[in-house]
Amino acid sequence: MTMSENEKRAFVDALDQAKRTIHPEIVITTRRYSEVFGADGNTPQFENITIYNYFVWSHYYSVSKTFLGGGEPSFGGVDFSHEGPGFVTWHRFHLLQLERDMQ
Repeated sequence: MTMSENEKRAFVDALDQAKRTIHPEIVITTRRYSEVFGADGNTPQFENITIYNYFVWSHYYSVSKTFLGGGEPSFGGVDFSHEGPGFVTWHRFHLLQLERDMQ
């Protein structure tokens, strides 16, 4: 793929804007599940996140250990977004989500 200098600049500018723009729909937890409501049990531990950082955060967590629920074994060390048949589909969706969020 070849991009003109103007196209490259527009792309970098759009990424820069995404890096500085708070996502309008999503917040992230800043603690583990057992600590998500804070020490007093009433102070949710969530923060805003930028559009670009959410893209990075969601990719990072897509490779985390997969839990099946209480009493079920977990898929430890399995990276479903990179090591399974969904690799191409997951990444296509991930890039489409970033594109939608940047619009």
